[in-house]
Amino acid sequence: MIKNFVCDALSSGMGFENNVAYRRIILVNALLLLAISAFFFFSVFNLSVQQYTLSWIDAAVSTILAVVFIYLRITKNIKFTARLIVVILSLFFITLTYITEGAHLSPMWTTLLPVFAILSTGKKEGFYFSILFYAVIFFMAYQGVGVWADTQWNSFDLIRLISVSFIITFLLYFNEFALERSDDKLHEIRAREQDYIKKLQDLSITDALTSLYNRRHFDDIVPKLISLAQRKKLYITFFIIDIDHFKTYNDNYGHQAGDQALVAVSNVIKQHIQRDDDFVFRLGGDEFAGIALSENPQKVHSHVQEICTKIETLNIEHKYGATLNKLTTSIGMISVPYQNTLAIDDFYKAADKNLYQAKSRGKHQCVTTLLPPDK
Repeated sequence: MIKNFVCDALSSGMGFENNVAYRRIILVNALLLLAISAFFFFSVFNLSVQQYTLSWIDAAVSTILAVVFIYLRITKNIKFTARLIVVILSLFFITLTYITEGAHLSPMWTTLLPVFAILSTGKKEGFYFSILFYAVIFFMAYQGVGVWADTQWNSFDLIRLISVSFIITFLLYFNEFALERSDDKLHEIRAREQDYIKKLQDLSITDALTSLYNRRHFDDIVPKLISLAQRKKLYITFFIIDIDHFKTYNDNYGHQAGDQALVAVSNVIKQHIQRDDDFVFRLGGDEFAGIALSENPQKVHSHVQEICTKIETLNIEHKYGATLNKLTTSIGMISVPYQNTLAIDDFYKAADKNLYQAKSRGKHQCVTTLLPPDK
């Protein structure tokens, strides 16, 4: 609970694109609060030891950073705020180095600048900030050798300052580099996981042979489509497609040819039924089904009936008991208005009854039922 409270306080309700951006928001807020507190503390401390100039500088920086903190809360402009903080701290460290003239090894405080710069503005921009800052500080420190603080600042101190500065800078740079690369890799892994999950989900709702939706998805989505039709006041058309004499086809041409025929038929159905509100399924064996939502059921009937003709034109040979010596299909279809409260089983039974009539009338045809709206 405390952890969440701190994170919410430090994020300021700002949006973020990825983990790196979120971490930067937290860091800028945390570093800003830390800097405000630290400068306030040193202002009071320097005042107590009668270092009035430093006390006023620390107080001024603390106040400016507090204003920046408020500005960040109002504008939520994290990039500009981060740059502004780095510029303010750079000017402070340069002023501190100039005023103290190396007393008590004060230039060593400047090694904190890359911490603020790289963590808040990013590895590339922060590195450039640090190099520009070092160009000024190292020049000042070089000029101060043997002069500052009654010659207490010497060449060894300068070498130590340069060494520590570059070590800290490069460690921070490569730390940020590693974090960004790891975040990129994490995104890649998550993207692959999501792709894998989607493939598994697709496999769970599609028929392996025909790639149409399977019976499982049929049972899941049809109730939702019925509810959608009722909300949008649309007709619901349900149809069953069955291949004529498919058992004799399988027995005489073999199961491999049977599978090829199923794929060919399913491709025709898929190509013919393509609207977003239309769904087609392989319920099992040679039985296919579909559901369509529309304002004009007669138009849907005409469109579905064309499937019989399309499949006939495939000219798949079937000499064993089939009409026309070709592979053909029969269709049973029913359309009901949105006011009707038929369940899935009712739809299926009504369409199956029409399919039976199509078969008994000689096959290779479509029998339809259109229920009128309730008064």
